[in-house]
Amino acid sequence: GFASGIFMLYQMPGFENIHTLSVSRERVSAIAFNESGDWLAMGCATLGQLVVWEWRSESYVLRQQGHYFDVGHAAYSPDGSLIATGADDNKLKVWNLSAGSCFVTFKDHSAPVTAVYFLPSGTAV
Repeated sequence: GFASGIFMLYQMPGFENIHTLSVSRERVSAIAFNESGDWLAMGCATLGQLVVWEWRSESYVLRQQGHYFDVGHAAYSPDGSLIATGADDNKLKVWNLSAGSCFVTFKDHSAPVTAVYFLPSGTAV
């Protein structure tokens, strides 16, 4: 389903489908769960879109166009208040979930950003 923009959440070990979500018409290119497992951050190919979905209530927390090309990686900060995304547009963006927007963009990369992580303290990305 990732190739068609459809995300499916399964319960293990029975492999029972809990939810199916059509995120985009484009492929889902990145995914990350927050620490509690309630929120999913999904990056979309081609559109450069970030979608944060709360699967228990089936509601969007955030849906923003931020990158110009595929979002290759997403990571939550340890406290879950921020998400960092890296993309094929050579940029790393940090999003504030309570504000619903990107508050800093790092443009210094000369190649696609393929991995993003926060320090365990949450003080650096």
